[in-house]
Amino acid sequence: MLCFVKPVSVAGTFSVILVLWPEITRDRVPDNAEMKTTQELPRVPRFDGASAFNYLVKQTQFGPRAPGTAGHLNCLNFLQRELRKSANDVRLQQFSHTQTDGKRVTLT
Repeated sequence: MLCFVKPVSVAGTFSVILVLWPEITRDRVPDNAEMKTTQELPRVPRFDGASAFNYLVKQTQFGPRAPGTAGHLNCLNFLQRELRKSANDVRLQQFSHTQTDGKRVTLT
């Protein structure tokens, strides 16, 4: 699961979009729909920018998401619920990080 130690960055936003890609692109017509081949091509979903932006808005509605805060935990739970809608198995990976002030925080 993603966790931001600093305010949302472009890299962080891109990471969230990648994680939520299956949900963002659900039920979209594939770009290769008109292609005729002898073998079945995998479904390629279209990117839905409005849906992706709505996920970012939902995350910011939790308020500050610094490690250990209610906003951080609520955002983590939200992302888990969303991922479970599109995945058979969602596994969290916890790890520790030492901040510049020497404080050690546990992240997911």
